[in-house]
Amino acid sequence: MFWTGVLEDRPHFLRLWAGFLDEQRKSGSHVLPNLKNLYMCLEHFENYAAGRIRGGTVFYSPGDELEPVAVVMGGDRGIPDEWETDLGIMATLWGVYVEPEYRGQGIAIKLFRELFRVGLEQGIDSIDTCVLAGNQHGEEVAEAFGTQFYARQFIVSLQHPEILTNERARKGLDREIGGSGNG
Repeated sequence: MFWTGVLEDRPHFLRLWAGFLDEQRKSGSHVLPNLKNLYMCLEHFENYAAGRIRGGTVFYSPGDELEPVAVVMGGDRGIPDEWETDLGIMATLWGVYVEPEYRGQGIAIKLFRELFRVGLEQGIDSIDTCVLAGNQHGEEVAEAFGTQFYARQFIVSLQHPEILTNERARKGLDREIGGSGNG
C-alpha cells in the first residue's frame, strides 16, 4: 500500500528517515545522522505535506494496518525554489529508504514512480538526484528511469588548512585566473 505523506505521518517519517541518514553515513555520505539533520529533513516533509512547496513524501506499507517500511521524498528545495531549466521546473530527489528485510522486491522503483506522479501533478517537470560513489544499485535504478548524467559532485573540506597551500591546486587556480603559477 502506497500513500503520499500527510502531517500525521511525522512519526513514520522520523523513524524511516533516521534509518536513511544512518545508512547514508555508513555508505560514505558526509551528512551526519544527527537530530539537527533529521529535523531539517522533517521541515521539508512538513512543507510538502502541508502544500507550502511542491513535492511530496511517499510511504509504503506491506499491509493496511502495518507500519510503513519504506519512504521516498523529493520536491522543491525551499521557499521559493523553482529552478527553471531546459528540462522545465526542476526539483530534488532527497532520497529513498527501504528497511533491509523488504529490499529486493521492487519497492523503491514503485516509490519513485509514485513520487514522480505526485511531482507531475504539482507542475514539476524533472528531478535531480545524487547517487553516492560506489552505489552500483543506486546507479542501476537511476539508469532504469532514463536519467541523464550531467555532473560529478566534488566536495572540498575547508576544515583542512593544507588545501590553501596545496601546490597542485594553487597552480591550477593560477592557471584558471591567468596568473603565473609562481605564488
